[in-house]
Amino acid sequence: MKIRFLLLAFLLVFLLPPPVFPKYISNPVSCLRNGGLCRAACPRRLKKIGTCGTSGPKCCRAK
Repeated sequence: MKIRFLLLAFLLVFLLPPPVFPKYISNPVSCLRNGGLCRAACPRRLKKIGTCGTSGPKCCRAK
């Protein structure tokens, strides 16, 4: 009986939806993990999703 509950808990964890994309990114590692690039400015075809550490470089991702 305990194995059923363990299996049910295990399946629920894997069937949960993935976490939502963070609204703001503040370091280069998070930027790269979320499919972004650190640039001085974001061109029109890229959307700003955060900064890369300091206030200078921006984290940009395709729209």
